Order: sequence, then C-alpha cells, then structure tokens
Amino acid sequence: MKYKYKPYANTTAANGELLTFPIVSVILKSGRTEISIECLVDSGASESLFSLDIARLLGVDLTKTQPQSYIGIGNISVPGYKSPVKLKLAGFDTWIAFDAGFIDQNEMPLLGHSGFFDNYEIIFRAYQNRFEIKSKIPKSYRPKKLHN
Repeated sequence: MKYKYKPYANTTAANGELLTFPIVSVILKSGRTEISIECLVDSGASESLFSLDIARLLGVDLTKTQPQSYIGIGNISVPGYKSPVKLKLAGFDTWIAFDAGFIDQNEMPLLGHSGFFDNYEIIFRAYQNRFEIKSKIPKSYRPKKLHN
C-alpha cells in the first residue's frame, strides 16, 4: 500500500517550510479493546514504542510486567515496560502480534524494527514524500475473505 508523508504538529524547517514524515494509521488491540492511532514509521527505532496513555486505553496491565530501559537519542535511558499487543495497518487484513514498548515520554508512537519492520517491507521515497508498505506474510497464510 502506498502512502504520502504527513505533517506532524506543525513542525517547520529553518526556511519555514512545513516538515512531513512517514506516518501511518494503525489499529492496536489488547484483549477485546481496539484503538486507532497514527504512528511514525521509524527506521532508526529498534523497538515499537507507545505512550503509557495508550497502554491505559488498551487496558494493558503493566503492573505485571518487568520494567526495562529503552535507549533513545543521545544515549539517554528511558524507563518503560513491554507487553504483548496486536497491530493491524489500516487497509490491511492481517493482525500481527508482538511485544510493544510503553514509555512515559512518547508524543508520537513509533513503529520500529521489533514487531513492525520484521513483518513488513517498507520502501521510503522521501524525495517524493511517499513511502510504501508491503506485507511479508505469504498470501497463503493470510485469512481468506468469505463471500456471502
């Protein structure tokens, strides 16, 4: 599926031009609870990270998970938690299950290598303000659509 880069929080370059980023809509699921959010597709992130607020909205009980540290820009350690969730890209029919990271200081959810890049092929065309996502899951394993 092909996407256009989108602006985020009215961020601008030094010349005043609006900056755009590879942002995609996803559905996150934990148990029976689903929420739709927009996420930054971040090839520099080793983990897929979401805010603690998203964990609360999903009903994820982080009290039963082991705290861990995530290393960010500038080698700064950020405390967080890891918990299993399911994710589906808007426009795709397949759910993927992975361990998501939840941290306090995360304004824009990040889709990183663990859980996202290892399930999809991502082709960035920044010079065109576009990117493409293809499922790496073979078609024979995808659920078949039922006809009425």
